[in-house]
Amino acid sequence: MYDALGWLAKGPAGMEYIPVMVAEHEIPLIVGAYQMGIRDFDAEKAFEAVRKMQTTPPERIGGGLAGNRDLETYLEHKYVPSDKGRFSNTLEYAYDDWAVAQLAKALGKNKEYEEFLDRSSWWRNAIDPETGFARLRKSDGRFEEDFDSFRSGANKQYVDTFWFPASELLKGGELILEMGPEPNAKWGKEMKDEK
Repeated sequence: MYDALGWLAKGPAGMEYIPVMVAEHEIPLIVGAYQMGIRDFDAEKAFEAVRKMQTTPPERIGGGLAGNRDLETYLEHKYVPSDKGRFSNTLEYAYDDWAVAQLAKALGKNKEYEEFLDRSSWWRNAIDPETGFARLRKSDGRFEEDFDSFRSGANKQYVDTFWFPASELLKGGELILEMGPEPNAKWGKEMKDEK
């Protein structure tokens, strides 16, 4: 579909772009294939495509929508504010940014590698330092009130699990050290208090 219409597809249906999933997780699939030695495709074109998906505002094409619908606010705030889009996309987009960085590095594109590696750390802007959980955050920077870290918000927030982005785990365990035993003890205490 990229050759035909200039966009990768999350999950085409009837050759239409459909927003069946958030973010662009076809990106890690392409990057993973390259990293595993599957090279029977144009890697430069693949990089052009994955970079476009993470830098270009979405477009209506035919009867569908191609691209990341919350990309512009993500780029503006370095997270997707809950009053401007789907807050959980902060975590989704940061993961895809990390994947783009890995392909850039493999292709010797150092400037792009640094740019996307930096963006891959924006997931931290979704974490409330007081609770250690991803928490809805508004465009003015305030975290949403009445937060219950053990109630699933389904479409509103990710709180059931903590994402451990590979971008952080590969920095010598920085995330593990940062989130180490103290937050885990706090989480365990909160879980016991809930019972």
